[in-house]
Amino acid sequence: MDITTQFKQVSIIGNASIKKQSIISLSEQVGKTIASLNFNLVCGGLGGVMEYSCKGFKSIPSNGRTIGILPSYDTSTANPFIDISLPTGLDIGRNQLVVASGFAVIAIGGGAGTLSEIALA
Repeated sequence: MDITTQFKQVSIIGNASIKKQSIISLSEQVGKTIASLNFNLVCGGLGGVMEYSCKGFKSIPSNGRTIGILPSYDTSTANPFIDISLPTGLDIGRNQLVVASGFAVIAIGGGAGTLSEIALA
């Protein structure tokens, strides 16, 4: 069996706070690509790269869903483009869940948290 039929999701990791238009555009384009392939998009569920990739994802008709693995128990922290919120209360410990959930992991920009996710991936 092809691994892509077992893992129908791609994980997106990156900074929760971005201002560069180039990173915003790239995040949206990656989200659109994931949607066009009918994969689910998994991320940390917050703002920045996570939000813009989910926004791009939602702009394309797709059978996929956006899944946010949140660092807290507060589902209201999820960005508005998340379909399924998973509140964990694990803070940065959720990074392992985000990277383990995807067939592939795509890193866009980021800082120390993103580097830890890259190492886990």
